[in-house]
Amino acid sequence: MKKILIVLLMGFVLSCAPAGKLQPGKAAPDFNLRDVYGGEHKLADYQGQVALVVFWATWCPPCMQEVPSLKRLQKKYGEQGFKVLAVSVDGRPEKVLPKFITDNSINYQVLISNSQAEKAYGNINSIPAAFLIDRTGKLSKTYLGYTVESKLARDIESLL
Repeated sequence: MKKILIVLLMGFVLSCAPAGKLQPGKAAPDFNLRDVYGGEHKLADYQGQVALVVFWATWCPPCMQEVPSLKRLQKKYGEQGFKVLAVSVDGRPEKVLPKFITDNSINYQVLISNSQAEKAYGNINSIPAAFLIDRTGKLSKTYLGYTVESKLARDIESLL
């Protein structure tokens, strides 16, 4: 019985992991996403900075739990060349994001996801899913699910 449970649990964990060829040390996939105000953003625009790309949604409790941490990280490391790029997978982002940004005093870039970005980052099928990218545009770390702020801070500091 224990063996069956372990196999099922491992299958579940692996099914939640991003698929594809995302590997630390390899170039992170570029994207072309817009913000809620219509501006276009490419990952390449942030080359030379450390970026944390986070796929999330306003209806996701663990995602919302991370928001204060993301704000603190952006405030603490922003002037050192760090950017949070929060990629929303909300169903009606144009409707929910402007209010969310204002109500929560968001100090980082909020972008609207598309299927190409989700596919490029491993067919995002669970959120939050975050990707830490170094100044040269290479993937450094991947985080699945809620990640504690101290872990993110340690990893960010190692790249600044």
